[in-house]
Amino acid sequence: EVFGRKRMAYLSIIIPVYNVENYLEACVDSILSQDFKDYEIILIDDGSTDKSGKICDAYAAQDERVRAFHIENGGPSKARNYALAIADGKYVEFVDSDDQIESDALIKIYEKIHNQNEEVLIMNTNIVDGNDSVIQILNIPNKGKKSADNILIELTPTSKAIYLHYLWNKWYSLDFLRRYSISFDEKVHLGEDFLFNCNVFKNATMIEGTDVLLYRYYKRDNGSLSSKFNADELQRRKMMDAVLIDLYQSKGLYCAETREQIDQMIGAMAFASIRAVLGKNSPKRKEQKEYVRDFLESEYYDYLDKYLSSGNVGMVNRVELVLLKLHCTRLFLATEKVRRILS
Repeated sequence: EVFGRKRMAYLSIIIPVYNVENYLEACVDSILSQDFKDYEIILIDDGSTDKSGKICDAYAAQDERVRAFHIENGGPSKARNYALAIADGKYVEFVDSDDQIESDALIKIYEKIHNQNEEVLIMNTNIVDGNDSVIQILNIPNKGKKSADNILIELTPTSKAIYLHYLWNKWYSLDFLRRYSISFDEKVHLGEDFLFNCNVFKNATMIEGTDVLLYRYYKRDNGSLSSKFNADELQRRKMMDAVLIDLYQSKGLYCAETREQIDQMIGAMAFASIRAVLGKNSPKRKEQKEYVRDFLESEYYDYLDKYLSSGNVGMVNRVELVLLKLHCTRLFLATEKVRRILS
């Protein structure tokens, strides 16, 4: 079922919606209050069981730029693909339904690029806590045009997230996405954003970076998939890292000069995966032992070692590393690999 009237727009803003009645209005209002008006908002109610669907319909009834659709629950990838198929803008922006767009961001971006035809634009982001306080600013490393190849060559464990992991700090050319049949893998429910962006970078020529502050990403303790323990994490990690290596290989960039940084990036993500044993929903002791053992006995031990010795480990990660070392020691005090990781 669809509400709202379709119209041509410069920007299609795609918002998957699932049980976010407490945040959805603030999200949509942050867009409707922008000075820039040449957009459509596509709300995809992904089978919500709270009042989210009714909120979507109310906005569509009030403003012709808002289009509300209701589909059977299938996850954000399915919702985004549904919206991509019906989007009408020159550019597409993906917004999470519990986040917001920064004030005047859209007009600032439009003024910078309205006479251009970019494949991908990347902007800055505020990371905000539940009290609306900015706890971090994600600034893009490169302003202006830069080739996708050069960005990959210079990628680090820190900048990798900005370029390859996040959707919400970017505008994508809709024509570009459709030309290369770029969409979301609906079978993947954790890391689908990364897979999407790897496909984007595989096909993109130039990337435009602008220092406009676009997005307010809210870091809430809401049980997101990325914060949960995943017993199949090792298999998931192997799949994701194979995609990263394939990205470099497909562009002829997988060589001695980039191999070290790729290993460090894989190690950084292995560290993020293995530290899940410290999470609030950490598994039982037997599962913890199996989880840590699998990582330490796989090729990821070497990746982890390369990352930890690279000098790129941040202070927060160092604190977590101490805790992780203590935890691994309790689980595997006698193992050679634990003694090495503690050295």
